[in-house]
Amino acid sequence: MIFDNGVTLISTRTTSREILLNKSELDQISAVFDAAQFSVLEENYTSRRGGADFMQYSISYHGKTVNTEDTAIPSTLEPVIAAMNQILNSGLAGGNAGTLPTVKISP
Repeated sequence: MIFDNGVTLISTRTTSREILLNKSELDQISAVFDAAQFSVLEENYTSRRGGADFMQYSISYHGKTVNTEDTAIPSTLEPVIAAMNQILNSGLAGGNAGTLPTVKISP
């Protein structure tokens, strides 16, 4: 979960952390969502064939939520997921994080 002030809450099954994104990083995130035309994407992109081991994503931005899974991600959404994964990975590896109550972030 990323707030307008840059505070970012990251949670996994075993840890929760808070990181602070700077204005440049927030601007980059906004640019990625704008380039993906997130506001006009459909709400659901799911595979026609089921699978118990699919990675599922639920991404919310400015009041809109898009749900997808790894076999049905539209190409315009791939950079968004890559950017969010980069934030997730750097936040979990970073040392500037404190322990917080669990807040869910998808995937």
